[in-house]
Amino acid sequence: SVPVWDAVRSAGAELVCLCGFLSLLPIARDYVGRVINIHPALLPSFPGAHGVRDAMAYGVKVTGCTVHLVDEGVDTGPILGSLEASVAASRLRSTSRISAFSRCFTLA
Repeated sequence: SVPVWDAVRSAGAELVCLCGFLSLLPIARDYVGRVINIHPALLPSFPGAHGVRDAMAYGVKVTGCTVHLVDEGVDTGPILGSLEASVAASRLRSTSRISAFSRCFTLA
């Protein structure tokens, strides 16, 4: 992960947004509190790489996305905001994920 943070520093980034980053990324000390994640499910209920699948398997009627600060855990950082989206019985998982994820960019 060191090359990642070297590139981020070289670019002069003040804030880093992880979108669809499906691995734990140790946060460099100088970026603690400046890395956010857009998670395509409502936290804290459905953390991890399969949040959408897990929510659908649970049978939720409402899903959404969450923007949160990244910490050392898996989707455990402080929540900055979230958006909800109703789940129609006929919708496919991928469609629900795309809808919720795209709406979350407005929030970020």
